[in-house]
Amino acid sequence: MNYHTTSSFSFSAMMKVLIISVLGLSSAEAETNQQPNSGVVLDANEDLDQEQLNLLVRDIEHAKRRVITYLNNAEIYGSVYKDKEINIIVSNEFRFPYQEGHKIYLPQSRIENLLSGSCETKNCSLAVTHELTHIFAKSAYRDNKDIMFGGRFFDDGLAVFIQHKLGLRPSYPNFGEGLHITVAKLMKERDLVPLADAEYVRNTTKDNTLRRLAYLQEGSFTEFLIETYGLNQYLKVYFGDNPKKIMGYDMVALEQQWKSFIQEL
Repeated sequence: MNYHTTSSFSFSAMMKVLIISVLGLSSAEAETNQQPNSGVVLDANEDLDQEQLNLLVRDIEHAKRRVITYLNNAEIYGSVYKDKEINIIVSNEFRFPYQEGHKIYLPQSRIENLLSGSCETKNCSLAVTHELTHIFAKSAYRDNKDIMFGGRFFDDGLAVFIQHKLGLRPSYPNFGEGLHITVAKLMKERDLVPLADAEYVRNTTKDNTLRRLAYLQEGSFTEFLIETYGLNQYLKVYFGDNPKKIMGYDMVALEQQWKSFIQEL
């Protein structure tokens, strides 16, 4: 577990002492955990105190283990990212949690809200598990927007589902409520978005309810496929196999199965 900060050497030294005392590491173990590829590197401003930094990194390490453990339940899963260094950058440059490569940007204000107990009145959603899922499971479709369900449709669906299933705290878009149930409630206010259009809608609409519904549909559809066909079969499709070959139906038929299920709730 690594800690990098933008502060002075003396602050970094104090952080090292805190790591050893709180996590029960020997000095040698602490030095080992400071080496490259050992886990999480935190880049934060000095105005976040040591306790906040420690709690944040422990949460992220916990979330990382949970995501990998869950994905490892599928025989097909194998991640080249397991031993790679993950950089967590705490900043108010981004209004929302954001992942890019092995970097996750977290809004400092949300961390402060969370640790000050202001979650009832202020936004505390970090969605770390969601962003870690993007790192540990990249679909075959992420970089191809020219095919049906290309782009981040699969990736965000899996990330929303795993955040709901494994996240340490309720988060957007369902805030702890069941994905299927939340979709069923919102479809009374809005028509369901065709799944092939979900990513486009998320990125272009100014209607926050519609954007949320598109996210929820991706997550609910993912949960439905995993519940119905199993995680291993789902990940085969996620990593590029033909859905009809793996599940016996093409995506249009699978979407209709899911819609029928939601409409009966």
